[in-house]
Amino acid sequence: MERTEFCAGKELAFAVGLIFMLCDKYNIVIKLPEQVPPMVSAQFTSLIPGAIAMILFAIIGKFFAGTELGSFHQLIYTIVSAPLKSLGSNIFGYWILLMVLYALWFCGIHGGMTAGPIIMMLFMQLQMENMAAYQAGQPLPHMFVGDQLSYGTGSLPMIIAALRFCKAESNKSITRLSFLPALFGVDEPAYFGMPMILNPLFFIPWVILSPTISIFFTHILKMLHLLSYANGTGGNASNLPFFVGNLMSYGISGLIWGIVQFVLLVLCYVPFVKAYDKQMLEKEKEIA
Repeated sequence: MERTEFCAGKELAFAVGLIFMLCDKYNIVIKLPEQVPPMVSAQFTSLIPGAIAMILFAIIGKFFAGTELGSFHQLIYTIVSAPLKSLGSNIFGYWILLMVLYALWFCGIHGGMTAGPIIMMLFMQLQMENMAAYQAGQPLPHMFVGDQLSYGTGSLPMIIAALRFCKAESNKSITRLSFLPALFGVDEPAYFGMPMILNPLFFIPWVILSPTISIFFTHILKMLHLLSYANGTGGNASNLPFFVGNLMSYGISGLIWGIVQFVLLVLCYVPFVKAYDKQMLEKEKEIA
């Protein structure tokens, strides 16, 4: 499936759903007697809306076939995807998208499933071009491909800070249980168990500081030629420890600077972890 078809698929599905909804609302359907089993009558109910949708999109397809666009898919891509790419395919657009991703997680919504496809749409082509050049032994063409030094998939810096500084038994227990899953990209035990989700103390380090430091720190290092360009292979290491992904994407420089960055992010979490741990200690004393 071409990318333009993928981009337009959701819009077409929405349009077809709207046609079925309007036909049902205004009774533009075939209704059978109540004695007819529902499974049978449902097949006839969808005949008129289905026919309308097929005829409508056949006409639209025929019309666009005679234009420079060539298809309705290309129209959707031109109107929606192309401007979005020009707006978002840069470091600032990526920074905003990544903060939105973690803000969604903070609210209990799966950020990866929601914002991830947008990030993929904007940067996948650039990543593939860098990967093709890397495989051919040629210089990588793009400095920025929607990438940053990895620090895990969200909770790992908080867990390390908590393992070192937490004194409350509940916090120590959940972080011990969460460490191994988080090391391999499974953050839900910490997100829901600590919890990080809807916990205002973790909003600043989780949603703002971590992506900001990771994205801009990576870009500055590349500008100073202390870090190589991402070769596009690190996406295959999303469920491996963060240092493995950094090594795959950037080589030895990525391994070294990734560890330095991770230590910095752990330090950013320390005051927030201590503040939350103080609250939990007080609750444990009240229960005792």
